Amino acid sequence: MRVGARRLRSALRLFDEWLPPRVAHSLSNELRWLAGELGRARDIDVFLGVTLGPIVADRPEDAGLAAWRDAAEAARAEAYAAVRAALASPRYPLLVLRLGRFVEAPSFRRAAGAATREARAQPEARRLLRHLAGRMHDLGKRLDRLSAHDLHRLRIRTKRLRYASELLGPLFEGKAPARTARRLAELQDALGHLNDLANAEALAGQLRERIGGATSPATARAEGFVLGYAARSAAAGRAELAHAWQRVARTEPFWKARS
Repeated sequence: MRVGARRLRSALRLFDEWLPPRVAHSLSNELRWLAGELGRARDIDVFLGVTLGPIVADRPEDAGLAAWRDAAEAARAEAYAAVRAALASPRYPLLVLRLGRFVEAPSFRRAAGAATREARAQPEARRLLRHLAGRMHDLGKRLDRLSAHDLHRLRIRTKRLRYASELLGPLFEGKAPARTARRLAELQDALGHLNDLANAEALAGQLRERIGGATSPATARAEGFVLGYAARSAAAGRAELAHAWQRVARTEPFWKARS
């Protein structure tokens, strides 16, 4: 559901010059709200399953790690309750109804028809893809010097190019669009893994506050295990990221005009 909301936002952004601006912007903001509600629950799921889970499995009798697991599971229960509350609120069904009305509106269909007429669809697609690719490569060419914040920006730009490639790829012949989308997905996954590890550090701080007065040498040691595991995984993730970037950088753009 979170990915679906993100894809819808990317589509609205991609085609914004052909869409009614006020309505598209309002819908995009509401989809961002929904993705944010879902994202908090998802981040704790990842922390429990990817970061904390392997450490607890390796040290099942460790009382400090058990305290961290219990704190994370309590935080996840609260995040899931917040998701259920968001979906039960009037704001969510209103978003669904507004999206349906937006897609069925004659103005949307006229705009969509104008944007996809065969005479101009492919040149417009080339322009959009070239712009998105340029923004991604501007950051990616400095990959080994990017901060965590810039890696996050690169992940967003990679995601937008991937979603655009999947949306617009059918306008082009051959297997190149699908191959490009697969390689962009690999790069997005590598960047997403590093982002999850960065989020794990922030989440660890929140869980430390949740443990609060129960902090002990055992829980402090457990925090060291968690942060050390995240740091080691990040180092390995950097190598995986470099490989994924090289595969994307070597890929011939399928949107490049043929002479």
